[in-house]
Amino acid sequence: MQALWLVLIVKQCRGFESQIGVNHIGHFVFTQSLIPRLKASAPARIVVLTSGAHKLANVDLADLNWQAREYNNWLAYGASKTANALFATELHRQLAAFNITVNAVHPGVIFTDLARYLKPEDLSAMAAPGMKVKPVAVGAATTVWAAVSPQLQGQGGYYLEDCHVGVELDQSHALAGYCDYALDSDNAKALWDKTEELIAGVS
Repeated sequence: MQALWLVLIVKQCRGFESQIGVNHIGHFVFTQSLIPRLKASAPARIVVLTSGAHKLANVDLADLNWQAREYNNWLAYGASKTANALFATELHRQLAAFNITVNAVHPGVIFTDLARYLKPEDLSAMAAPGMKVKPVAVGAATTVWAAVSPQLQGQGGYYLEDCHVGVELDQSHALAGYCDYALDSDNAKALWDKTEELIAGVS
């Protein structure tokens, strides 16, 4: 059964810009497969990994595949991370009545093997004044907190970072916090509808 779902997810990701395909559409399809079991075992929690890189770009619903724009790998990554936060926002709205909460987590900047193919100039582009790189264990802490902390019992629809609920970005928060578009309910619903439309087109 797990292999069957993996084949389905890979199929759904094909034909899309790789970052939106893997980071958003693949997760969208996979999570949908879990919802019946989550409802049956409620209360339950879903943790969606996003990133502070969402600040690089909002989603462009008219061009998720970058067919009408010059491609930029960092903007594409940022948009895919915005998509993660929006997915969590809409999914929480849909599931809260079933005693299932959904939160988006920014784990922090962590250098794992995921970055093994990045060029030196890409790594340099990731650096920002005051940015701190976390060890993997520290980076995992917020994900674990989101999944099991009693403080978040029944609480969802948040952007979490450094084991606390994040705040909306403003001039006093240069690195921490989230952009308003990442948790915008209208934006989230529009992305959900667009994603379903795209998936239906490749089914």
